[in-house]
Amino acid sequence: MSIEFKINRGVGSLIDYIKTNIRNNISQAYKNNLFEVKDEENLNKIISIINGSVDQGLSLGYAEVEAALREIESDNKKNKK
Repeated sequence: MSIEFKINRGVGSLIDYIKTNIRNNISQAYKNNLFEVKDEENLNKIISIINGSVDQGLSLGYAEVEAALREIESDNKKNKK
């Protein structure tokens, strides 16, 4: 298994954990009346927007991770010579 695959899998798991944690925290705060939302349908819309924002942030920011992976692979190839 390549290092790129392992890191991509790890980042994917991290994002899933973040989204689950956000959903749970927002739902708990709603149940504890820390903020008001018209109904659960609107709450789910808010959570969906937040999850989409997390995915968007990953898409826009992942280029730095990919660049680091390419640099590591390049360094590894140089060190093997």
